[in-house]
Amino acid sequence: MHTLSTPIHSFDVSYAEAKRIQMELRTSLDLVDTIGSPEDIDLVGGADVAFVALPGGSSAYGGTRSTRTAARDDGKRELHALAVAVTFDTKRREIAETAYALSPVRFPYVPGFLTFREGPAVLAAIGELKTLPGVMLYDGAGIAHPRGLGIASHMALLTGIPSIGCAKSLLTGVCEEPGPEKGDWTYIFLDGHPGGVCLRTRQGVKPMYISPGNGFSIEGAGRFVLGLTGSFRLPGPTRAAHMLAARRKAELLASGL
Repeated sequence: MHTLSTPIHSFDVSYAEAKRIQMELRTSLDLVDTIGSPEDIDLVGGADVAFVALPGGSSAYGGTRSTRTAARDDGKRELHALAVAVTFDTKRREIAETAYALSPVRFPYVPGFLTFREGPAVLAAIGELKTLPGVMLYDGAGIAHPRGLGIASHMALLTGIPSIGCAKSLLTGVCEEPGPEKGDWTYIFLDGHPGGVCLRTRQGVKPMYISPGNGFSIEGAGRFVLGLTGSFRLPGPTRAAHMLAARRKAELLASGL
């Protein structure tokens, strides 16, 4: 397991405390390009999360105690976040490593507070990687967020890894529809100020909503993500993480846990 930066706060907090944490952490963001393109580094990471209800006591993949015994004991099930972290070899254009983690969900679903629901599992999965990537892509927002600290920005500050948010839908702000060709983009505006780009990553399909997490400018984040898209809408690292999370969730459910 690779040691990450130590998280500086609890994730099991109240709504008011979560908001305070976001407002405080956002002042530490650095929105300047530290990496020009995927070719400048060897590995780019991607993370995604699925949710699955498991018997109580299943706090790690396979469980910290017999999950089947727990199911017989009381039949109670607990919602877990199943996180997948992958590293993508930018030279070979293939997945180099995959890691998984499960964590009980302690925060309710509230738009804008995704990190407090998924963060513990995502951190654990990244920590299981033998080699950390130079950049992480997250299925969520960076600074294109009501308080300027989406999951990509939040995780970047906790891990020390530059990041970009690659959202499939627009959390906040407004943007004009980009042109129909791959690479066409428009700005996402938050209260009149640019906060990301609405990027067409594949001709004729819905755009992605890209915003810097940390260590990237708005335009630099868009260029970096475009460099990782092939014939699919999602960039390679997050597409792989998304598919693997769905597959592992299906395996868990099929196992009868």
